[in-house]
Amino acid sequence: MTIQHLLICGIETQYSPEYIVNVLWKQRIAKATSITCLPNLNSDSFNAYITIGQWCDSEVAYNFIKRLQYSYIETRIVHNDENWWNVYTFPFNIGGSLPEYTTHFEPNYFDNSFKKLTNDSSRPILGLYGEQFNPTEAREQLVKLTICLQKHPELRFEGSFLDQEIQHLRNELRIHKAVKNSKFVTPRRVSFECGV
Repeated sequence: MTIQHLLICGIETQYSPEYIVNVLWKQRIAKATSITCLPNLNSDSFNAYITIGQWCDSEVAYNFIKRLQYSYIETRIVHNDENWWNVYTFPFNIGGSLPEYTTHFEPNYFDNSFKKLTNDSSRPILGLYGEQFNPTEAREQLVKLTICLQKHPELRFEGSFLDQEIQHLRNELRIHKAVKNSKFVTPRRVSFECGV
C-alpha cells in the first residue's frame, strides 16, 4: 500500500505551504500535489494535510515511508536546524472539500528547484534555496511569492518565510542590475549542490 496523504499538526503560522513542500522536496522525500492548512482554534498554529504526488527514489524517502508504516515508531521531519515536526499518515484527501484552505502544486513547480548548480551565466540570480533564475524568471517568482503572501495574510509579518524569500529575490535583482551596469565586477561562481 502506497501512502498518499500525510498530516503534520501544530505548524507555526510563520511557515507557508510552499515552505513545507520545499522541505519535503529538498530532503529528497516527496513531491506534494496539494496542502490544506486548517488553522487551530485558540492557537497560532495550523494543521497541514498533505497529498503526495510522487515519492522520491531515495534512501531517505524509503526510510521515511517505513517509519510511517509502523505507527509505533515516531516519524519526524527536521525543517530548520533543530526544529522538527511529527508526521502521521492520514486516510484521505481533505483538500477537495476545503478549497479556500488548499494550495495546489503543479509538477513543474519542482522543475527549477534544487537542481545541481553550475556557473550558468544565463541564470545569474540565486534563490534562497540555491535555485538559479534569469532576471525574467526571478521577477516571475517574485510575483508568485507576492500573490501567495496575499492569499495568506497571516504570513504578512517581518521575518516570515515568504517575507524572507521576497526580500532575498528583491536584493538579488538589485545586485544583478548593479553588476550588469558595472564594468568592474566579475560574475559570481557557483560550485555547490543543493537538494537532489
